[in-house]
Amino acid sequence: MGTVRELFASSIFPRLNCRPFLRDAAYSAAIRGLIHDGVVGGFVLFDGDANDARETARQIQELAEGKLLLAADCEDGITMRFPGGTEFPSMMALGAANDLSVTYTVAQSIADEMRDLGILWNFAPVADINTNPDNPIINIRAFGGTPKLVQEHVVAYLRGIQDRGVAACAKHFPGHGDTSLDSHRELPSLPFDAKRLWQVELRPFAEAVRCGVRSIMSSHVAVPALDPSGAPASLSPILTERLLRHELGYDGIVVTDALDMHAITNGWSDAEASVLAYLAGNDVLETMPDPRATLEALCQAAKSGHISAKRIAKTTQRLAKLREWIESKSNAPRSTPQSRALYALEAARRSLRANGEFTHPGAPLFVLGFTDTLDNPKPEEWFLYFSSWYPDDADVAVVTREVSPKEQAEIRAKIEGAGGLLLALFVKPRGYAGTVGLSNDQMELLRDLPLRPTALLNFGNPYLLTDIETTLRIDAFSASSPSLAASIEYLSRAHSDLLPHRQ
Repeated sequence: MGTVRELFASSIFPRLNCRPFLRDAAYSAAIRGLIHDGVVGGFVLFDGDANDARETARQIQELAEGKLLLAADCEDGITMRFPGGTEFPSMMALGAANDLSVTYTVAQSIADEMRDLGILWNFAPVADINTNPDNPIINIRAFGGTPKLVQEHVVAYLRGIQDRGVAACAKHFPGHGDTSLDSHRELPSLPFDAKRLWQVELRPFAEAVRCGVRSIMSSHVAVPALDPSGAPASLSPILTERLLRHELGYDGIVVTDALDMHAITNGWSDAEASVLAYLAGNDVLETMPDPRATLEALCQAAKSGHISAKRIAKTTQRLAKLREWIESKSNAPRSTPQSRALYALEAARRSLRANGEFTHPGAPLFVLGFTDTLDNPKPEEWFLYFSSWYPDDADVAVVTREVSPKEQAEIRAKIEGAGGLLLALFVKPRGYAGTVGLSNDQMELLRDLPLRPTALLNFGNPYLLTDIETTLRIDAFSASSPSLAASIEYLSRAHSDLLPHRQ
């Protein structure tokens, strides 16, 4: 069975940044020290490319003699964390395609690439229902905005990855889809009663439980109607132990959302949050600020009788079952890189939603892109695809959230001198951003446009600019490379008369 300290350590999954682990001697020594001292049961991997993740996993397991579990957030593929694999469309894109066989095959492909890295636990699928268009963190990460669609695709996804030997994790229980705050920054709240939760938020989780999901992630979201203390589900025995364990009948692994998020760190110390999370019914605590402090706090709580031996035994049994299940799937088949690329492109094609037609302006076209971050490479990638199709020259500008008065004046002058205007949106949910909308500066550019937009191509948040008049609107729900390519394919098929005639 092991000592109490060893049993608690198996529940501790700190953050592991792969690139620094391989390049920074001090950081690598600290991580290796956690393993050597028996502080952890696994890691959640971040940072670096696919090769970094693969090599990190290899070294970690060599050091730990294969005893650790490695997890990562790979909702739409390993590229969500580690560039170098197949880019798949977002979950909302899969929901828009609404073909369960496509979702299942995409999930299988994601699992195959995770196994290649040595990561056998995927913190996905997102089981939240995005019923709030202003939700700053879920948005296109959810399959959609209705319980039926979301629960069907959650099951297809979890079956796909688990059939390939990677444990799934339905998140963020009891639901993060109808919140207006980002739990990375502050504590959100669901202002609903039990009846509404059972009708909407809980349905995908209940179906995931019925279909054998291997883990569920508790959210940093409060539900005051059920737990008047205002504690988030991750720290609430009422929401996790009573609602999830007893009322939904779930006896698999429950893992907290990251304990270094501000929804937790703003209100609780590392030690307090760790003990409360364990007592709430979580088996795995992830990405806490100080894993050694977490382990000591748990040991002290057991010594004082606050955490019972019976409670520790339950988690020990659940973790043992998870490890046994993963080992039993070690010989699951795998797809090829070529087939995965085709699956991703087919999913992107099916997810496109287009209304209207592209009208060649017969004069210079001005392409105005909106992005939410300076380091987003997707606008440039899409403009390269577009220029390979569009027969004439087009002037291009990309604006981030801050646009100076000088830049605004220059862009407006270009719009006034153009024959047509194409808008391209690259805005998606990002942790700690606090919004998934356009900034005031970006919106200012769109006020009193001198031209009706020739087209609007949206590669992110589908709720943006829904009231703007445009000749053509395409929603791809994703800025994955296949989604960008699929948009150009659509334009080429629909408007073959504009294809360049090359000598």
